[in-house]
Amino acid sequence: MSTAKRSTTRRFTLLRTVDVSGTSGTGDVAEGIEYSDGSVAFRCISHLQSHCNYANVKTVLEVHGHDGKTTLKWIDPPHTITEPELPEPTTQELRLKAREDEKQCTYCPPHRGENATRKGRHPTKPKAKDHR
Repeated sequence: MSTAKRSTTRRFTLLRTVDVSGTSGTGDVAEGIEYSDGSVAFRCISHLQSHCNYANVKTVLEVHGHDGKTTLKWIDPPHTITEPELPEPTTQELRLKAREDEKQCTYCPPHRGENATRKGRHPTKPKAKDHR
């Protein structure tokens, strides 16, 4: 079992509708990633190609939002923390679980009567350990 936190990074772009400074143009003008702790790495994709780090997405929008003329567009959906998926049980695990209350392995024939060589052992494998 992993003891590390699950990554919840998300990618985004900045979509600019009006180029206030005349430098970056309009459309997708930057790309970035929000890390699991909320910090952001941000890169302008104009001819300037500047790279910045910010404490959070809110700060990115305060600096580069130009009063709503630039908006943040998420590429990845928000992450929800879920339990890891467990593998499906095998047929033998299901058989054992199904008869757990009866304390008997359902994979084997009943351990009684003519078929058993010793009480509680496999009739075809006399040295097998007791499944009970």
